[in-house]
Amino acid sequence: MCDSWTGPTRMSVINFLIYCNGVMWFHKSIDASGRTQDSTYLLREIRKVVDEIGPENVVHIVTDNGSNYKKACKALGEVYEHILWTPCLAHTVNLMLKDIARRPEHSGTIKQCKRISNWLHNHGQLNTMMRNTIGGELVKWNATRFGTNYMFLESIYRKRDRFMQWMASTEFLQSKWADTEDGRFTHSRFSNLEWWDGLKYVIDTVQAIYKFLRFADQDKRPNMCEVVMSYQNTRQELQSFFGNNVSTRDEYLKVMDDRMRDLFIGTYVGPAAVLNPRYSYTMEPTQEMFRGLKDTFERMTDVQSAVQALQELEVFRQKVGEFGSEMAMRMAMDPKTSPSSWWMMFGSSTPKLQYLAMRLRLGT
Repeated sequence: MCDSWTGPTRMSVINFLIYCNGVMWFHKSIDASGRTQDSTYLLREIRKVVDEIGPENVVHIVTDNGSNYKKACKALGEVYEHILWTPCLAHTVNLMLKDIARRPEHSGTIKQCKRISNWLHNHGQLNTMMRNTIGGELVKWNATRFGTNYMFLESIYRKRDRFMQWMASTEFLQSKWADTEDGRFTHSRFSNLEWWDGLKYVIDTVQAIYKFLRFADQDKRPNMCEVVMSYQNTRQELQSFFGNNVSTRDEYLKVMDDRMRDLFIGTYVGPAAVLNPRYSYTMEPTQEMFRGLKDTFERMTDVQSAVQALQELEVFRQKVGEFGSEMAMRMAMDPKTSPSSWWMMFGSSTPKLQYLAMRLRLGT
C-alpha cells in the first residue's frame, strides 16, 4: 500500500505499508520533497519496495486514484504480470461525492452554506452570538475530503430550528450584522422553509453513498467480499430512495458505477469476492466476475493449473462434499472467520483452487 503526504512545511513523504493475513506493517517512508512525483519516479520507488519484499510475495498494490500512480502500477504489471493495481476504496467513494457535488442542486447549496459559514466565522462577536444560540459549532469541511461537505451541511440542518429562531430574534435583527449584505443573504436563506427543504433533499440524496464512505474508511479494512456486497447494497438504497424518478436515479448510479469501474475492472476485487465463502453462500456472482476470475487464474499460475482450478470451482459453487456441510456454511457466515482460514479448513478437496484462493488472500 502506497500513499503520498505533504505537510504544512511542504515536506513531501511517500509511505509504504504491507498488508497480509489481516495485519498491516509499516515498511518505510521516503522523502520525496522537491521531486516531481510523475509515473516514472513512482514506478522506480514502488519497484524498489516490490523487489525488497520479493515480487513473488506481492499480489496487488493499493494507491489513491491519481493518474500518476495508476500509470506507474500499470507499468509495473507489465514487468510482473501477476501484480495488479487496485485504487483505494475510500478515495474512490470520496471522488463519487466530488462528482455529485458538481450537480447544480448540490453545488449551489454547498456554495451558499460555505458563504454563510465563512461570514459567521470571520467576525468574532458574530461567531460567539451564533455559538451561544445554536449551542455549539458547525462542522468544517476539508478541501480534499469531499464527504466532509455533507457532514458540514448536516451540521447546519441539525440546527435548523435554532437558526430560524435566531434569524427572527430581536438580538439578531437589531445587531449591526443584520443589515450587511451577508446578513441579509443569511436571513433570506435561514428564514425560508423551501430552502431548508432543498438542503435536506441534498443531504438525503447522498446518505447511502456517505454510509458507503464510512464503511470504506473504517479502521478495520473490509475484505473484498464486503466491498462488493456493500456496493450492491448502496445501489439498492439509491434505487429505493429515488423510486420512480428514473432519470435522476440513473444519473447518480452512473456516477457510482463509473468510479467503481477502476476498482472492479482489471483488479482482483471481483475474483476474490467470487472465492469468498460468505459471498458464495449468499449471492450469485455476475458473468463479469467469473471472467475476471478466469483471467486471474491465468495471471497467477500456468495453464494446466488454471484449468484444474476452474474445474474445481464447480465443486465449490455447487457446495459438493465438505463445502455443503453445515459447519462450512456456519463458519462462512461468521464474521470472526477469515476467508483464508475458511479455505485452509475446508478447501483440501480442491487443492488448486485452495492455493489460488489463499494466494489472493481474499482481502484479509
